Amino acid sequence: MALTLLLYELYIVLLVLAGLALTEYMFYRIAGKWFFRARAELEILVEEHRRITRSIGGKKDRRKLGKIRARAYTLSGSVRRFTLYRVLMLIPVYVLFSVVFLVRGVAVPVEYCIPFFSFTYEGACVTTTGHIAVLSFLVGLPLVQDDLIAVLMFKKARLWSRIRAG
Repeated sequence: MALTLLLYELYIVLLVLAGLALTEYMFYRIAGKWFFRARAELEILVEEHRRITRSIGGKKDRRKLGKIRARAYTLSGSVRRFTLYRVLMLIPVYVLFSVVFLVRGVAVPVEYCIPFFSFTYEGACVTTTGHIAVLSFLVGLPLVQDDLIAVLMFKKARLWSRIRAG
């Protein structure tokens, strides 16, 4: 019985993470290239802005700062728009899995009673499969939000292209 429940919990967690991975894959196939380029360029502009503000010089530097600020403003709007699209793609997945596992909930015994997560049923602490699905989403959030590797790859590619260009 305990092994069956453990396998069922593992099934829920893997199903939720697979849903997240599929949604992320669809986002990257549709808009990932533009999203990462915009983020990488924005980070490069921020670095350049910091460098120029540290050693502010004459009129040429102020003009360059104005151009950087204008481009950064447009890029930040693009990045925010892509982030909104990404969240809008993830919301139906969150809702679907949470509802599916809450509607057909199975009581799973847990070791410790945690408020708002588990409840007491006949003297034992139990939780539902919907709560396990929600916790799986919370565990999967860093996997979804941590796209720093791809941003760094695009950033290095841009720097290498600048170095090669002279």
